[in-house]
Amino acid sequence: MRSEVEAMRFVLVRRTAITLATLVVLALLALRTTSVRAKRMEELEKKAKEVAVGSQDVRSDLAAAGVSGIIAAGLASGDDLNPELISLG
Repeated sequence: MRSEVEAMRFVLVRRTAITLATLVVLALLALRTTSVRAKRMEELEKKAKEVAVGSQDVRSDLAAAGVSGIIAAGLASGDDLNPELISLG
């Protein structure tokens, strides 16, 4: 009886440790991903401001960022989006 209880306790402690380790790894990965994305958006905004002055072209960088990057860069620059150009489907 006692060995069964100890075995069950060992299993539960092991599962708890694995779960906590997994949560820590996932949290660190989420923080890293958020940091990288924020840095990338700052670089794109900086390049977009330089383009507004006329020094560089960032079309390829915005295309690499995808639609969300283009929309975010457009909103950050203060441009109004034409509702006729926005697709809901």
